[in-house]
Amino acid sequence: MLMRKLLLATTALAFAIAPAFAEPVVIRMVSKDLVSTNPPDVKHIERIEAAMAAKGTEIDIQIVDLPSSGYADALSVMLLSGDIPDLIYFRGGDAKMVEQGILEDLTPWIEKSPNLKAALYPHNVERLANYPYLLYVYPPRMPQPVIRKDWLEKSGLPAPQTVEDYVALFTAIKDGDFDGDGVANTYGVTTADNTNELDSIFNRAFGVTGSWIKNEAGEWVNARITSREKDKIAFYASLREKGLFDPEYITSKFDVKEDKFYTGKAGVIFGSSAEVIDIYGGKMRQCIRTPSWCCWRRPRGRPSRAIRPSTCPRKRAALPCPRCPSTRTR
Repeated sequence: MLMRKLLLATTALAFAIAPAFAEPVVIRMVSKDLVSTNPPDVKHIERIEAAMAAKGTEIDIQIVDLPSSGYADALSVMLLSGDIPDLIYFRGGDAKMVEQGILEDLTPWIEKSPNLKAALYPHNVERLANYPYLLYVYPPRMPQPVIRKDWLEKSGLPAPQTVEDYVALFTAIKDGDFDGDGVANTYGVTTADNTNELDSIFNRAFGVTGSWIKNEAGEWVNARITSREKDKIAFYASLREKGLFDPEYITSKFDVKEDKFYTGKAGVIFGSSAEVIDIYGGKMRQCIRTPSWCCWRRPRGRPSRAIRPSTCPRKRAALPCPRCPSTRTR
């Protein structure tokens, strides 16, 4: 039975408690940026197999190659065609597979695995209670803005600390022709699909400190309908109008976003973790020599009156805005 094979194989790799077999257990695995033609990937798989063998479990991990560009769509087509690997890395679309009965409830298997269960973070436990089909044992992630160090040096600006600093940097990137092609075709920043990545650094600067916040009347309301959220969106619109924020973000997937970074069409993008930023470095090395990166914290404090959106009713009066309170950085 397919589900039983999936469970046994997954248990062998993730849980490391299966007994030794005469023949290695074959485990087919598919993941973005994991391909059989990349020697470092192959060596890493071999290290996993050797470590498992040392524990008494022989496994044969077979990489299923899928293109990085359009990975989510290619994965969906493969799964719906009936070709279902044992271990699957999703970039969305998993709910559809749950509806098809392809994915297994991990809860009982985690209970049988003392090592994995002990490694879970509190947010993993909460997420599994609501959706027991996916597991990614990582600390909570926050998108981190990244720029090439040589471009930051060309801008002549220090690492940004405030909203104004970010606007100044985006402007320098747009006007500086740092890629040297003689054309003003570089945006200060780009994202994929939506503005969530921008939110990760600008939310607190505009007073959006949670999903539910108190409005001016002291009532708890969804942050999306508050004046603070409207001010923030107006700020994003001003970035777009000035040519600082890529207007194609709404139709760009993550691979398109990354490609714009590699080809000099955007100066700043966001990485969700250190290993993702490391992937950026590996791919960038194919474009330029010895790239290095700068990462920053979210901006401190509130926007100044000079860049506060026009939706702020106190802007014209040049008074402090209660909707944009000062915030702390971690």
